[in-house]
Amino acid sequence: MVVKPISLNFPSSLFGGTLDVTNVKVNGISKAKIMNLKANVNDVNKFRITMDVYYPHVLVTGNYKMVGNIARIPIKTDGDWSAALDGVTVLWEIKGLPEQRSQNIFLRMNRFGFRSQPEFKHLKFYASNLVPRNENLNDFALRFLNRNYQVIYNQIYPYIEKKISDDVMIDLVNTGLAKIPFEVLFPLKNQ
Repeated sequence: MVVKPISLNFPSSLFGGTLDVTNVKVNGISKAKIMNLKANVNDVNKFRITMDVYYPHVLVTGNYKMVGNIARIPIKTDGDWSAALDGVTVLWEIKGLPEQRSQNIFLRMNRFGFRSQPEFKHLKFYASNLVPRNENLNDFALRFLNRNYQVIYNQIYPYIEKKISDDVMIDLVNTGLAKIPFEVLFPLKNQ
């Protein structure tokens, strides 16, 4: 899956500044396993799905441009990045509203996000050029990020969640749903 460019602003002292990510590709989501699913699809006016999903391995790659700080070290740089996550568990919440067009009712998502903070067993982060022109300091910064990923993740999660649900998932899902009437997606009405 290719994701549109995202711009994030972090006010944290541990990891603060502006981060722009582009050319983002997400691999591994096709291997997802739905562990639990609850749905209300009988009434388009009350459409809601919650599901626990497990992803064995997810690899996210792209380019970045950052102006800010990592642990009080000023950073102004750009480069390539990747995040390899293992054992990812996500509780998704999906909500939608009816949209009348022509003779059909379509579903327009207004929420596709996390009900709780996603968990993962392991994260390996890489970024080229985090500390420009200093390979040793760059390696140190990467070791710091990888050793402290849980603390950093907890601080930046609220900013990531909003961007993923509002800017990425809703647009992606609504693009596909815009062409399929609700009764074709969920032919439960006449049963």
